Amino acid sequence: MLIELILIGLVIFTLWNITKKPADYPPGPWGYPIIGYIPNGKFGFEAKISQLRKEHGRIFCWKIGARILVFINDIKLIKEAFQNITFANRPDIIFLSFLEDKSLGIVSTNGPHWHQLRRFSLRHLRDLGMGKSKIVSAIQFEVTELVNHIKKQSGKPAPFPNVLTMAVINVLWQMVASKRYDFDDENILAMHHDMGEAQRSLNRLAFLDMFPWIASVLPEALLNKITLKYKFKLVSDKMSKRFQAYIDEHKKTLDENNPRDYIDEYLIEMKRQESQPDSTMSGKFTYYKNTFSVILKIFKIDLIGCIADLFAAGLETTSMTTIWAVFYLATFPEIQEKVHKEIDSVLLNGTLVTIEDKSRLPYMEAFLTEVLRYSTLVPNGVPHTVMEDTKLGGYIIPKESIILTTTESFHFNPNYFESPEEFRPERFLTAEGKFSAPREGFFPFGIGKRQCLGESLARMELFIFLTSLAQNFSFSSPPGKNIDLIPADIPIINQPKMETRYC
Repeated sequence: MLIELILIGLVIFTLWNITKKPADYPPGPWGYPIIGYIPNGKFGFEAKISQLRKEHGRIFCWKIGARILVFINDIKLIKEAFQNITFANRPDIIFLSFLEDKSLGIVSTNGPHWHQLRRFSLRHLRDLGMGKSKIVSAIQFEVTELVNHIKKQSGKPAPFPNVLTMAVINVLWQMVASKRYDFDDENILAMHHDMGEAQRSLNRLAFLDMFPWIASVLPEALLNKITLKYKFKLVSDKMSKRFQAYIDEHKKTLDENNPRDYIDEYLIEMKRQESQPDSTMSGKFTYYKNTFSVILKIFKIDLIGCIADLFAAGLETTSMTTIWAVFYLATFPEIQEKVHKEIDSVLLNGTLVTIEDKSRLPYMEAFLTEVLRYSTLVPNGVPHTVMEDTKLGGYIIPKESIILTTTESFHFNPNYFESPEEFRPERFLTAEGKFSAPREGFFPFGIGKRQCLGESLARMELFIFLTSLAQNFSFSSPPGKNIDLIPADIPIINQPKMETRYC
C-alpha cells in the first residue's frame, strides 16, 4: 500500500512539473493539467480579463484547456509586437478558418501566402476605388436609398431596418463583384441572419478550440450539440456556393483586357500564374511545395476565402458601428442637436455630403471618432500568434499561443482620454473647434502589419452614412424606454443587443 501511494505521488509530482507554467512565461492563472484555469461563476470572460489586467499590468497570460492566451496591455509593447513580422500570424482557431479545413483567404492565412494575398487585394481594391473619391457616388446612392426606406417607418418606434445590411455591402460589392443587391434580397438577408446566429454560438464553439481533444472523444452528433459547430458549417456551405456562383459567372464573361472588379483581377492573375512565374502573387508558388494542379486548386479555393473575408468584414464592422452611432444620437439628444446644427449650416437645401466636406464638419468627424472609441467593436482585437517561442517585454511568448490586445482598456483609459466613461465628441476638437485626431491609445481598426486593409473605405462609408442619416432624421428612444448601451454577451465583437435595436 505504501509503495502504491508513493508511486501515485510520484506520478502526480511528475505531471505537475511537466505541466506547470514555465518561470519565464508572463504572469497569470495557469490552473490544472488538461483543464487549465476556469474562473468561478461570478466572473465572466471580460470581467476576469479586467481583473487580471489590474493585477498583472502590461502583459499576462491565461491558460484555458490546451490553449494559452496572452494579453498585451501596454501600447509600446503592442507596437513593438505587431509591427514585427514575427507576430503577424493568425492562430489555428475555428472561427477564423471555418470556410475550409485549411486556413485560406486574407484573414486567417500566414507567412508569404498572407503577405501576397494582402498586397494583391489592397492594390486592386484601391485601384477599384477603395478610399478614393470615385467610390463616393456609389456610397451616396446607397445611403439615399437607405434614407428613402427609413422614411417609410419614421414617426413610430421600429427596429433599425435590415436594409442597412444591403446598403453597406453594396458599396464594397461593386468593387468585388460588380454586383448590387436589391434591398429585399432574401438570400443575402438570410445569409446575414445565419452569420449572426453563428456569431452568437462563438462561446460554445470556443470550447472546441480550448479543448480540441474532445473532437476525438465525442461522437459527431454530441460534439455538434455541445459546440454548435454545425451552425458554422451551415453558413460556410451557403457562402461557398453563392461565392462560387459569382466566380463561375465571371469566368464566362471575363475580358482580360477590361477587368471589371476584384474577381476579374484575381481570375486574370490565375491565368498569369500559368505562364509567368514572376506575376503579382508568384510567392504563392514558392510557398506551396506541391504539384502545379494542387497549387491551382488552392488558388481557386483561396478566391472564395478572400471574397468571404471581404463580405464578412465589410458588412459587420460598418453596419454595427452605424447602429451604435444611431443609438448614441438617440441616447444623447444634446449631442444630436449639435450634429444637426452643424450639418444644417454646411449642407444647405439637402446637399449630398461628400468626403470633401470633412473639414467643414469637424463636429461630425469628432462624433464618428467618439463612436469608434466608445463602441470599441472588437474589444480584444483579432487574435495573433507566434510560430515559435518569442521574447517580448522580458517574457517568453509561447509558440502558438493566442495573443490579444485589450483595445477596450486603452479606449477607456484616463491616461489617454479624460473622463473616458463619458460619451463626449468634444474631446476630439481643439479650442478653435477644429477636429483633432487622437494620437495614442486609439486603434479601432487594429495596429501594425495586420491592421484592417478596409479602414479607408469603412471611414468613408461611416462619415457619409452617418452624416446623411443625421441630415434627414432625428433619432430618439421609444416612449418610456431607454436604449441599452451594454453590448450583447458575444465574444470577439461588441454588438448591440438584438432586443434593443430600435429607435
